[in-house]
Amino acid sequence: MLQVQIEFHPHKGQQRVLESRARFRVCAAGRRWGKTVFGIYLVMSQAIENPGSLIWWVSPVYAQAMIPYRRILSTAREIIADHNKDEKRIE
Repeated sequence: MLQVQIEFHPHKGQQRVLESRARFRVCAAGRRWGKTVFGIYLVMSQAIENPGSLIWWVSPVYAQAMIPYRRILSTAREIIADHNKDEKRIE
């Protein structure tokens, strides 16, 4: 099993969302709440805990989806098995 630790220090609002066991979690998050970093943490945590699972990142516009894509590629090189730049897919 892959042993990887992700360094993430959530603020109080993010911690409340992380601790929630609700099936769907919705929060009002402002401009500097840390939505992208928080989302990257959630995506990477799920991918590490559940190898082979399908996880989607959906954004209203292409440019917004590219921000986490690039960050994940640059910070998680040692755990990425493969990626396809044309499809924007990371394994």
